Amino acid sequence: MKKVLVLTTTFPRWKGDHMPSFVYELSKQLKKEKLDITVLAPHYPNSSLKENIDGLTVFRYVYFYPKRYQKLCYDYGVLPALKRSNLAKIQLPLLFLSELFKCIEICKKEKIDVIHSHWILPHGLIGALIHKFLKKEHILTIHAADLYLLNRLPLKYIFKKI
Repeated sequence: MKKVLVLTTTFPRWKGDHMPSFVYELSKQLKKEKLDITVLAPHYPNSSLKENIDGLTVFRYVYFYPKRYQKLCYDYGVLPALKRSNLAKIQLPLLFLSELFKCIEICKKEKIDVIHSHWILPHGLIGALIHKFLKKEHILTIHAADLYLLNRLPLKYIFKKI
């Protein structure tokens, strides 16, 4: 059975959460296809750092302390948070580095075969790095907002080749 690590910033914070659930629903469907699905998502205050939701192992990484000041994900989404908060702008590189290191840890500990990234940044870039350095297969799912973002990036041609 292939072990898949899903990278996302949009995932229910706990069972029954109202967060958009498209990554969660896709992950549940992939599990039905006999794939072992593990999810890596950002932490949210009062959410568990590791839990099982409907057969999906979910890891959450803390990207800023104190935890209650994590501003990038969940309430508004990353792009709106960046527009609303200077603190969120400071947290962006911390989110990237925290996710990258946790991803490496999980890949090694859980013997992951495939990285499934949602969104070009930061997950697609992290998945590309893991593919290059840890030799894991990488699948990138691009959502509509990615195309808008990609066309605004100054180095968009580099990202299109990844």
